[in-house]
Amino acid sequence: MNMNNINQNLITLKGGTYLIKYSSLPAKLVKKAESLFDNNDLTNTLRILDLVYWKLYKKNLLGCTWHFSKNYKRKVGSNSTHLWNSLVKSEILVCNGSYHTKQGKSKKYGINSDLLEGDNIQITYREHVSSSKKIELYSYGVLSELDLNVKDVNAIINTEFPSILHEVRGNTHINEDGSLTYDNGKKRRKVPKPSSMTPGEHFESFVALQSKEVCKAHQRALEALISKSYGFPKRNNTNYRLNHVLTNLPSRYLSQCTIEGEELIEIDLKNSQFTLLANLIKNPSLLYRWGNTIFNSTVPENSLPLEASFRLLHNFQDKADIQLFQEYCYQGVLYEEICKVLHGKETTSGRDKVKSLMFALVFKEIQHMPKAELYDAFNENFANVIELIIQLKRNFVNDFKEMDQKEFMRNINKSGNVPRQKGAMNFLAILLQRIEAKIFIDEILDTLRISGIKAISRHDSILVKKSHEAQAYSIVESRLSEILGEGCFSLNSKN
Repeated sequence: MNMNNINQNLITLKGGTYLIKYSSLPAKLVKKAESLFDNNDLTNTLRILDLVYWKLYKKNLLGCTWHFSKNYKRKVGSNSTHLWNSLVKSEILVCNGSYHTKQGKSKKYGINSDLLEGDNIQITYREHVSSSKKIELYSYGVLSELDLNVKDVNAIINTEFPSILHEVRGNTHINEDGSLTYDNGKKRRKVPKPSSMTPGEHFESFVALQSKEVCKAHQRALEALISKSYGFPKRNNTNYRLNHVLTNLPSRYLSQCTIEGEELIEIDLKNSQFTLLANLIKNPSLLYRWGNTIFNSTVPENSLPLEASFRLLHNFQDKADIQLFQEYCYQGVLYEEICKVLHGKETTSGRDKVKSLMFALVFKEIQHMPKAELYDAFNENFANVIELIIQLKRNFVNDFKEMDQKEFMRNINKSGNVPRQKGAMNFLAILLQRIEAKIFIDEILDTLRISGIKAISRHDSILVKKSHEAQAYSIVESRLSEILGEGCFSLNSKN
């Protein structure tokens, strides 16, 4: 594949390969930056402001400040420190001027509120792309050939709004103190109740506002696909997934996407993370398959010992309920069969509740696991599954106690904002996501790339052209059989 012909936004210059990145910022903010900087400094300044503005926007913190770590600053270049300082001195950025080395807290930065007023205008700047990022370059090339068969973005968003509103309503709950908890499975946050509203009024106001924000996010992604103004694919530092414009685009829109006029087929691993857990129990040596790539290579080998978890997994292999759990995972019917066990029959609502329970067991802290609906019923039938998860989490708690803050940040949370105990409890979920990403991106997607198949990863799935479905499915199945073993997983292929 000729990198020079991938997309008009990807160019090769003397310094290497660069992405021409498109974004938008408040006009007043851009004009002030242009009056103070030029040439390379202006390019890097716009990159900094783009990073800061949209990070604050996503966190609903425009007008406020947030901790921007060294890792965030490195995104715009290792030599950009003087620009951050210049932006603060020129009152474009505001900074609290303090940091805590022992706590791993970086300085807080925000944008001068006076420069946030008015409309946004489009900006462009160059972003260097490392030639070593073969998967990212390949994925960007596939994205550039993707077309969206949507003539009116507003019309399709308006059509989907009722279902989006229903989803947001179902993901929002009123707490005893009148605050709200919003949990869409990817992000969980608590929303304090204003003193001027009743809990019911607060609920309806939030649901309406959040639904509009979700629609705006969908609209921006769809418009970026049409104009091909999306960013370069990047690996997530925590779960190792490949993030790009399609990553968070709901499946409802994928039917509108085509490559060379062909619709896309999605191939995924059924019950993926739990299937991987089942395979770890069967073959604990999978913990070591990718060596220190599962854990940050700069962390000393004895910082996160896995021997205890290795032995623990062996100890649960002969338990009857564990083996039944594994069988359901391998057949790809985990939620359906557990639904039958707990309810006596399979129902749509029951399946959704079982799925919610399973993710609660993996993601929640030990003390919060029993609060999940169906926990007691599941514990009666699969006590060893719960006990294994609890003991694995306790192992990680013990391991993390031995880490200093820098090691913890490198392994779990680079901002250092997650408490040590919670980080340890979350590590089982992160570990499963990392293994999943290593399999689907570094093993399967790379094999598809070498085979000349146009494919792109999305969460735990692979998207390919319909004409490549059979060949791609065969490759995915073959690679998974090599890694996990035949009969130890189930695939799904769908439009």
